[in-house]
Amino acid sequence: WPQMLARSSRFEYFTLGVIMLNALWIGFDVDQNTADSLPEAPPLHQVMENLFCLYFTFEIVVRSCAFRYKRHALKDPQFLFDSSLLVLMILETWVVYVMV
Repeated sequence: WPQMLARSSRFEYFTLGVIMLNALWIGFDVDQNTADSLPEAPPLHQVMENLFCLYFTFEIVVRSCAFRYKRHALKDPQFLFDSSLLVLMILETWVVYVMV
């Protein structure tokens, strides 16, 4: 099922929509959020950041499961780029949250 979902145009368009919504949210967050870190941010900002991080984690897991041979994921530049962005997002959203 992961390969079917990863190849689905609905999944692709939904993910593009989430990416656009995330870009808009980042603009709103920069203007409205005066906190220095996520734990100090208003609850709405914390919830939104966690939802985006959760969805992008789900997306990468689905895409990685869609590879028949997992080593092929290491040869896909788009997958590697998206994975590196996700690692940074997880560090910023969840790891820093635990450390603060």
